[in-house]
Amino acid sequence: RSFVYLLITVLIFPFQSIKFKKANLKIDKSISRIIVIKKLIKKINNQDLNYLELGCDLDQTFSQIDLKNKIGVDPVRGGNIRKTADNFFKVNTKEFDIIFIDGSHLIEDVHNDVINSLKFLKEGGYVLLDDVLPVYELFTLRRRVTLKSHQDAYKIIFLLNQIKNIEFYYLPYDHGLGLIKVNKKLNDLNFHINYGDFTFSDYLDNLKKTKMINISNL
Repeated sequence: RSFVYLLITVLIFPFQSIKFKKANLKIDKSISRIIVIKKLIKKINNQDLNYLELGCDLDQTFSQIDLKNKIGVDPVRGGNIRKTADNFFKVNTKEFDIIFIDGSHLIEDVHNDVINSLKFLKEGGYVLLDDVLPVYELFTLRRRVTLKSHQDAYKIIFLLNQIKNIEFYYLPYDHGLGLIKVNKKLNDLNFHINYGDFTFSDYLDNLKKTKMINISNL
């Protein structure tokens, strides 16, 4: 299947500008999510902090996090808890300092993961999101047809714009990261958003208003 995705990407990409839009930004792939997570761990400066990762796959990230209190949730493989994120949160009682969300990139799943994560995030904690800063509209189709795919996870910004007492920043690294910092314990998180109302063009407009942060300023 990966070969098919690669072939389609090679065939379509030269013509993507005819139909699809492109963001005017550059992603620095030399700085990985692991580097960002370790920077956040150092910032909190507590080796007893609680770390949660949603979507572990082959443990490319999870295995690199050197903490004793870490939980990795994946329904298929990786991590140390074999459940869906929704089922994990139904029984979870623990609060976390850092949560990394890298599960399904369909917006309804990202929405649920973000809401659930914020409910169990400590005040002053961080949620790191993967694949929310796409450069090419071609890679944001809900049905994956290319080797590189963000699907429509980027639309989560339209939820975050409505939540008070948080800070949100884009980090132009890895596959395009987003960072949520909670300044005050959140209570009212009942948001119902029609994500179908938002387009890649709306996302491009929003990019002009959302702060892009350098890792050195974390």
